[in-house]
Amino acid sequence: MIFKQSFHLFEIGALLLTICAEPSTSAAAASHPAKPAQKRAASQALPSPGTYEIDPDHSFAYFGARHHVVGLVRGRFDKIAGTITVSQDLAACGVDITINASSISTQNTERDEDLRSPFYFDVSKFPTMKYHGRGVRRVSGSSWTMDCALTLHGVTKVVPLKFAFNGWFPDIQPGKPARVAFHGSAATKRADFGIGARDNAAELGASPAPDVEIEIDVEADQTSRVGEGAPIQIQTLRAQKISSKPGSAGPTACCATMQAARSSLETSDESPLYAWSLKPPAYRQATLPLPSSRMR
Repeated sequence: MIFKQSFHLFEIGALLLTICAEPSTSAAAASHPAKPAQKRAASQALPSPGTYEIDPDHSFAYFGARHHVVGLVRGRFDKIAGTITVSQDLAACGVDITINASSISTQNTERDEDLRSPFYFDVSKFPTMKYHGRGVRRVSGSSWTMDCALTLHGVTKVVPLKFAFNGWFPDIQPGKPARVAFHGSAATKRADFGIGARDNAAELGASPAPDVEIEIDVEADQTSRVGEGAPIQIQTLRAQKISSKPGSAGPTACCATMQAARSSLETSDESPLYAWSLKPPAYRQATLPLPSSRMR
C-alpha cells in the first residue's frame, strides 16, 4: 500500500515537471526562429558586383569527346585566362575566356599531335579559342545559364554555358584580393566548327546529339568593384584607442558611424546577387578610420 502511494506521488510530480518545462521550451524556440533556407541561398547566388580575373594556375577546362560512337576520350586544356564580370544588372554580367588550343592534353603524345594538326584544331592557324558571353538568367536555385559565343577553328557558334557560383574562399590572407570559385558545363558538336571531318562518320555515326562535353572549374580574384578602378585589397579592422577627453565624440558616436556604414553597404534581401555585411568573413569587412580627435 505504501509503495502504491509513493508511486502515485511520483507520477503527479513528473506530470507537474512536464507542464512547467513546456512553456520555457516554447519560449526558447520563439526567441531563436529558424531562418528561411531559401533567403540564405539567394544571397550567395552570385558574388558581389565587380571584375574577377581568372587564375590560370587554379582553373581547368576539361572535355570528353565521343570515340567510335560508344567510347569517350577525355582531355584538358592547360592554359586558360580571362575575366568574369558580375553586375546587379543581369544583362551586364559576362565572361571573356581565352584558351590556348595548343595546350591540349589527352595523356597520349601521338593523339595530342593529331589533335593539333589541320585535321582537328589546326593550332598553327588557329592558336586560341575564345568564349565570350553577356547576360545571365537563373535556371533554378544557384544554377544559371549564359548564351556564350564560342569561337573555334575560325567559326563562331552560340554554345550556352550552365554554371554555378561555388562561393568565396574563407581563408584569404590580409593584403590579398577576395577569391571566388565557379563551376560550368557546356556541350556542342565538333562538326559545327569544321573539326574532325576526316573521322566524324566513323567516330559519331548518325547521332544528332552533342558529341563533345565541356567542364570548366575556375578560381578568380576580385580586381575591382563596380564603379571602382583600383584592385580590392583585404583590410582588417584594427582596434584604436578612443580618447575620453571632454568634448570627444566617444564610443557612442563611433558605433553610430559603424552602423551608418553598414547600412550603406548592405543590400536589400530581395537582391538576387549579393548581400554585403560588416560581419566575417574577413574579405567583407570594411576599415573605418576613427576621427583624429579620438586617436593618440
